[in-house]
Amino acid sequence: MSNVTDLQERIASVVDQDDAAPTAGGDTWDLRLKYLGRAQNKWAEAYDWGALYKEVNTLTSQATGNTSITMPSDYRKLAGYPKIAISGTNETSYPQVDPQKRGQYSSSDKYCYELGNPSDNYTIVLHPASLISGASIFYNYYAHAGTLASPADVSMCPDSEYLVTEAIAQLWEAREDPRYPEMKSEADRRLAQMIENQDVKGYGYDNKAEMPEDTKHSFRWGRS
Repeated sequence: MSNVTDLQERIASVVDQDDAAPTAGGDTWDLRLKYLGRAQNKWAEAYDWGALYKEVNTLTSQATGNTSITMPSDYRKLAGYPKIAISGTNETSYPQVDPQKRGQYSSSDKYCYELGNPSDNYTIVLHPASLISGASIFYNYYAHAGTLASPADVSMCPDSEYLVTEAIAQLWEAREDPRYPEMKSEADRRLAQMIENQDVKGYGYDNKAEMPEDTKHSFRWGRS
């Protein structure tokens, strides 16, 4: 896997025709690091990547009932139904709805909705639920790609060459370099190739279910 130093060296080999990375912390390093960060963010927002998929299994330690789950700091959006299991009861799934539309459902319907923002963090509110001590909680989500800061940091993006070509394209665009369109086209091609690779599974993949939830839940509104 390529770390930030390696990415900087590959950018320098094209832009400067020098195989040495610029000095870490210098103006050139910091500027190109910004471009790499923007390239990574563009990749992360372009698709629901398997590389950014995460699962959480936890037990609540609340002494009294609660109805919400505080999401991790890298949370971007849910990837499936949160599930709650309280000792001695069946597992319950909570499909997500828009908070503005929750008044359309009855008091017995089970659902969840998202509140929050990147500044205040996100919370998933469950209805109806009482997360007493010992309740088992499962949820899956797509994470943000994080930041590239240290020279040793490694991006979550599976194609490091995409980050290099996209960063160079941004740099050449800022310089009004005539080579910009060609490099931008190559970056876009690599992004499209990653999406295709994500969608096309290997021969061993079980594709009988159209959606992952089809094999995990037999959910009906208001049912546990």
